[in-house]
Amino acid sequence: MRNKQRPRTGLAVCVVGVLLVLAGCDGGNDRADQSEAETASQANAKEVAAGFLEAFAAFDAGGAIGFLADDAIILELVGSEGTQGVEGSLDELRMLISLLEAQRFQQLLDACEETGSSPSGDTVSCGFDYHLFGSDDVGLGPYTGSSFGFTVRDGEIVRASLAFGTDEFSPQMWEPFAAWISDAYPRDAALMYGDETQTGVQLTEESVALWGQHIPEYVAQAST
Repeated sequence: MRNKQRPRTGLAVCVVGVLLVLAGCDGGNDRADQSEAETASQANAKEVAAGFLEAFAAFDAGGAIGFLADDAIILELVGSEGTQGVEGSLDELRMLISLLEAQRFQQLLDACEETGSSPSGDTVSCGFDYHLFGSDDVGLGPYTGSSFGFTVRDGEIVRASLAFGTDEFSPQMWEPFAAWISDAYPRDAALMYGDETQTGVQLTEESVALWGQHIPEYVAQAST
């Protein structure tokens, strides 16, 4: 009688086991590579945001615009001072930067933090304190609670916003200046603000020039 050979089940299990281990290793490498890519993308997004903010703080409109995608959505940036009738164009951004320079804006930047990631891009939030209207010269501020928001994709900013914290700034600087300018220069005030409520500003060359003219005068009288 011929001896029967036992099936080589152990070898088959061993081979399958090796394949499973290899498959698991490949999946782990894929996940690691993806994680590294996401980390690099987020770091790049923060660098792009920081570059824009450096130019913005220096009132370098061309430098700031260089970080924007051609179709970047910037309406929430351009309209940050309550400007009326703006569309979010690059010319309006240039005008806003000129206005902030005339208003003696000082940007005291805190850290930028990555807040999310999606196919539309990596989102970054950058908090900051600020001086405005010469508040530092009259012994007030800096004012807290403000932030920039960015969405960065492929090394370019595709969306940008700016939100000013005004809880302290409004009663200490905005409202007193509005009352002063309306009394001292009512015709100029009408050109500087968006409407009679004085809750926003006019984003025009004439308005920018008037802000630059009257802020120093207000600081001088407020400091005495």
